[in-house]
Amino acid sequence: MTTVPRATATVRIVDGTWSDRLRRVDHRIWDAVLAFALLVPAVLAFASRRDLPGEAPEEFGFGLVVVAAVALVWRRRMPLVVAVIVAFVASVASILGYWPELALFLAIALYSAAAKIERRRVLTVLIPVAVVSGIAISSGEYSERNLNWVEIAFGLMI
Repeated sequence: MTTVPRATATVRIVDGTWSDRLRRVDHRIWDAVLAFALLVPAVLAFASRRDLPGEAPEEFGFGLVVVAAVALVWRRRMPLVVAVIVAFVASVASILGYWPELALFLAIALYSAAAKIERRRVLTVLIPVAVVSGIAISSGEYSERNLNWVEIAFGLMI
């Protein structure tokens, strides 16, 4: 009869440095951590906002932030879809006056998409999405200052 040697320790020893150990963690976990790390300050920013007359309800802004954060969880698996979703959410948020809370979401989504997809799709899909969302964000910012359409168009041309 053979005997199996008993384990002397309950903690498994992992070889490598801390950076090696962190690199072995699944990228989906890091994407979820990133989304959560962006979600917390954005929700706190919404919680500290003052209600302005004529502004959309805070719950709608919270929903937009949550949609952008959930989309970022899939940024490595579907980068183009995530970029389009976050750009749309940021454009809607800007038109409603919620732009600053979603700026970093948009930057990360566009960077991830540009880094992961081939150049032809960047030129045909991602650049138009970025231009349209940039125009929507700019018009949302200008409309908060109560400018007329001529001043908004002039500001966009410059």
